[in-house]
Amino acid sequence: MKKQMIAIASIAGVLGTASAAELLCANASNTVDETKCMSAEIDKADRTLQEYLTEAKDRIARDKVVGLQLDAAQAEWSRYRTRHCGDVYLYWEQGTYRYRASAQCQIDLARSRTHDIWAAYLTFVDSTPALLPEP
Repeated sequence: MKKQMIAIASIAGVLGTASAAELLCANASNTVDETKCMSAEIDKADRTLQEYLTEAKDRIARDKVVGLQLDAAQAEWSRYRTRHCGDVYLYWEQGTYRYRASAQCQIDLARSRTHDIWAAYLTFVDSTPALLPEP
């Protein structure tokens, strides 16, 4: 497992998904533990995304902006993430790395989407503080 973690850290560093110091679930002692930990990290990233989406929708409603398609865009993004990270899983299906690769893909995309929502809907063009901290 130790050699596997070093290889994963190297791959993650090359791909830019996480540095070795930031490697999620690095202390997992086996594949089952790693899978549980990565699943919890996906849930955490998804909860944060949902929090930012909810705040964005609240701001849109307060500002009485009509015609936005945030829900439709989010549904499309969700389908994209499912397909893309599913492909990542299939690409790596020959080894145990497949779940980590797919899970990291889901986490990275959720974090990126959260930041996009924050930048588009939760910040201001002047010096007014953002409605939520930068994710």
